[in-house]
Amino acid sequence: MPRPASRAATTGFTAVVQDVVLGPELAAYTRLVRTRPRYVVVLAPRPDATADA
Repeated sequence: MPRPASRAATTGFTAVVQDVVLGPELAAYTRLVRTRPRYVVVLAPRPDATADA
């Protein structure tokens, strides 16, 4: 849950939240973090790019 990250950010820490959230759930998930600035990074490689991994 990003709530602890929000608390950390309001006290001056840089919080990083890592999770696997896909599709429409991503928007709802990111709205849980109310502090700003807020950045969302999505790693979504093509299937063929991960096939050799």
